[in-house]
Amino acid sequence: MLRKFTKVAAWVSVGFIIYATLVPLGMRPTAGEIGPDYERFASYAVTAALMVLAYPQHPVRVGLMVVAIAVLLEISQLAIPDRDARVADAVVKITGGLAGLVVSLFFKRLMTGHGVPPDDVRRIDL
Repeated sequence: MLRKFTKVAAWVSVGFIIYATLVPLGMRPTAGEIGPDYERFASYAVTAALMVLAYPQHPVRVGLMVVAIAVLLEISQLAIPDRDARVADAVVKITGGLAGLVVSLFFKRLMTGHGVPPDDVRRIDL
């Protein structure tokens, strides 16, 4: 049940990113006064984290997908009259997506106990 929920949430967040990227500038949703770069970073980070939760066996594919979505959507903005494509925006989006991927993989590893040495290795006798 949780996996199904995360898959739905992940794809809804991808849909939201597509919508927010391709609508005219006046219709673009904002998160208040935090600024567009923070919004871009956070939305891609959350989307990548949800994708890793939904598809835990495919983190490399998730990373490639996040990069592809960021680049393709940024290029797609060239076709929209009041939008513009900038390399700096794509870099922020890619960085946010990869940060979300890395953080979610870190917490997944932490929660499953992988990468944590056994108790007898961590013990230091002085």
